[in-house]
Amino acid sequence: MDELLDLPIEIMIGLKEDVFKEADRIKAKYKIPLGDSIAVAECIIGNGILVTSDHNDFEILEKNENVTINWFR
Repeated sequence: MDELLDLPIEIMIGLKEDVFKEADRIKAKYKIPLGDSIAVAECIIGNGILVTSDHNDFEILEKNENVTINWFR
């Protein structure tokens, strides 16, 4: 479990209002699941990197939004 402490991962608890509004905009525009829109919004607002293998929901976002995505299989 100590190995996790060395990873550059931040656990987020709760949503700030700006993230909530951005998630709402993304969900409405791209018709993606709420959890996915929250993850993208958090990365956009916080200048984070989204790590996913879900090309179906996120490929269009990578092209049209200011979000960095690292793809894995």
